[in-house]
Amino acid sequence: MNKQKKEFQTPYEEYRVKAGYTRESASEELNGISPDKIYRIEKGKQTAEPDIVLQLADLYHAPELCNYHCTHKCEIGQKYIPQVDVQDLPNDASIFIGQVKHLEFDLIRNQSH
Repeated sequence: MNKQKKEFQTPYEEYRVKAGYTRESASEELNGISPDKIYRIEKGKQTAEPDIVLQLADLYHAPELCNYHCTHKCEIGQKYIPQVDVQDLPNDASIFIGQVKHLEFDLIRNQSH
């Protein structure tokens, strides 16, 4: 059986599907957001207001949706907020930890002299 990977137009759709919601079931959990509005947001036909992005991020347990919104849909965010790629976080964390350990080693070495 050859399953093709589903292509998502926006992270809003991707995270909804990963969280196990249909548009209808997500709409039932969200106050005043219709399945049609969710569809328009997911397909890029409508920009989500920040309060809706927060509700979607909370429901889907996907805070990275807030970063996506700020870095792609908000002029201030596009200018001042760096885009975070969640897949890079483990590697970035390992690099950071390595740098801290190196600094600690240097500090200990310098204190012993």
